[in-house]
Parts: sequence; C-alpha cells; structure tokens
Amino acid sequence: MTLKDIIAIKGKGELFRVLSKSPKGIIVETLNEKRVKFKVQPNLQVLVLDDITIYPKDNNDIYLRDVFRKIYEKYKFNIGIDNNSTAEKIVEYFKELIPNYDDERVYLSDMKKMLKWYKIVADFYPQIIEELKDEVKEETPTESASPSPETETLVEPAVEEEKTESVKEKKPKAAPKKKTVKPEQKD
Repeated sequence: MTLKDIIAIKGKGELFRVLSKSPKGIIVETLNEKRVKFKVQPNLQVLVLDDITIYPKDNNDIYLRDVFRKIYEKYKFNIGIDNNSTAEKIVEYFKELIPNYDDERVYLSDMKKMLKWYKIVADFYPQIIEELKDEVKEETPTESASPSPETETLVEPAVEEEKTESVKEKKPKAAPKKKTVKPEQKD
C-alpha cells in the first residue's frame, strides 16, 4: 500500500483507502476505528494523496509525500505540534519544514489539513510513511550527476520552428442565427 491508495474526498474531513475501482465509482474504506466501506459516486471530487502538491515560491513542485517525508525525518510519528496550536506556531513549523512554500497561497487551513492527514496515515498505516523515507534513498543517484549519452535528448531548432508555424490563429465562430417561426394566422 502507498499514498496512491489513499484519497481525500472534497467536503469530507476523513481519509479513505481505495479498495476497488469501477466505471460507476470506487469502493473505499474510512481510515478510522470503524472501517466503514461505501461507494463513492463519480460526481464527487476525489484527491489522491500522492498527487497533491503545495504551491511553491519557485518552480519546484512540493509534493505532499515530500512534506510527509520531512516530518518523519525530523519528528518520526510524534509530529510535535497540534492542530489546535496557535497560527504562528503552525506557520513557523511549516517554514522550518518547507522554507520555499508560497505563504500567500498556502493557507493555515491547508497546513492544518496536512498535519491531520499525516497523523491519520501515521496512526493507521505507519509503513507507508516509513516507505517514503526509503524512496529517497532509492531516488538518490549513486553515480555522477552527468547524464549518460543514451539518456540525453536534444531538441532540434527546426522541429520547434515547424511547430510554431503549424499553429494557426483560430477565429471564434459566430453564434448560429436563431430561426424565428411565425405563428399561423387564422382568418
């Protein structure tokens, strides 16, 4: 099991584990003591925890799994802060963990939600958090940082020019004219 198997549903405060998927919806189980199973309708907005990113100040994406990894590296399973802490403490906590998050677009409610999600995952599936730490070791290159000739790709300027020439400016289509129907006249 990984973070790809855990979802949040917009409007619900809990996390859910995906049990099965179908075209008519997905079957999930709540991540709490009750373990309630139910079907999620396709019209609900579902967020996969592994795909969630946090707004950065620069162009480097900050994934939720990276935040979870940093929390684990620093605090293990006891995160050292509570959702009921003061706003200043929570903001300071996140600046320490993720110094390059965009403080204008990441709100206090988002930070509290991330802390809550970390606690839920750590309580019910601590192996997922531990595996995140192991992923960093696997992603770290053991050889030199220079790319090998087989993997290096170059974009030729001629190809780029063809693409820009083939793109034509589209004109908006005129709205279709409404047909007026005259009522029949009786004599």
